[in-house]
Amino acid sequence: MKQPCPECELRAIQSSITKESLEREVSAMKYVQGITAPENQYKNRLDICEKCSALVSQIMCSECGAYVLFRAKNKKSSCPRAKWAAQGC
Repeated sequence: MKQPCPECELRAIQSSITKESLEREVSAMKYVQGITAPENQYKNRLDICEKCSALVSQIMCSECGAYVLFRAKNKKSSCPRAKWAAQGC
């Protein structure tokens, strides 16, 4: 029996990821002080990301490879281009 190609499997998973599916996941995350960014900070970070030339397909940063919605939600994350900084480290 032929083993599935890991690269093909990864492409299949990535093709099913959309901005909407990521938004659902992030919106389901509960706020945890010191870990998740407050809503206003999260939205401010996303506004910056949405204007950045490194944003790919409205979901991924080509600079670091992160899904921007998750990076922006993590209070201790920062922008790889230094457009916004980590908070509370």
